[in-house]
Amino acid sequence: DRRTLCACRIGARMPKSRKNAKKAAAAKMDFKKPKMKLGKKLTPANQTDVSYKSRGINMAAQSSLLDEKDNVAVTRRRVTVDELFGQLKHYSPQVRRDALNGLKELCASHLNAICLRLGQVVEATLKAVADADKTVRQAVTSFYHRLLKSVPRSAMAPFLSLLVIYCTQALTHLQLDIRLDAVGFLHEILEALHTPQTHHAFEPLISTMVELLSMSLAPGNTPVSYTHLTLPTKRIV
Repeated sequence: DRRTLCACRIGARMPKSRKNAKKAAAAKMDFKKPKMKLGKKLTPANQTDVSYKSRGINMAAQSSLLDEKDNVAVTRRRVTVDELFGQLKHYSPQVRRDALNGLKELCASHLNAICLRLGQVVEATLKAVADADKTVRQAVTSFYHRLLKSVPRSAMAPFLSLLVIYCTQALTHLQLDIRLDAVGFLHEILEALHTPQTHHAFEPLISTMVELLSMSLAPGNTPVSYTHLTLPTKRIV
């Protein structure tokens, strides 16, 4: 019995001694020597791993951002009127031309949105009459061709003075192609707006142009430059 008891005690102590031996060995092993493998380059121990992983997350709530434009007048490219106003100030002629074409599209699809902001539309687009790019000038003439046929003539009465000012600015430009395109734009305005107010607003401009043309076509006279054309900027009420 005594021998059996001693054997049991020794057997019970054996696992503990092995665990302690492993712990002691692990405590002494501060640095582990890597195993060398043929053809594999070992990375330095002090090198920091800067690699990272990324994952995409599909958020169903993001579709609500597109729904905000459902109740707003947009073009086929889902561009709003405010965004078109910003594109009219872009440095690229193609973007400015596309913005004018977008406003022309809204005249056909959302005319009420254009009429509600007609003042802003006129002020934002008239600058393109004297634009340096020919395609932009053609686009603004095409836009006003559609706009003046879509809105009532009386709605354009408060903006006749602006039309006269920008037409005069373009007709007196130093570049010949801008002056020629301005004549086409003026023709569209006069063809679409047959009202006494329109005739009264554009009468000083037309009379001055006729006078200059008569002087330039007279025998013995030299052609007169349009750069001396002036016009009062009094607002038409």
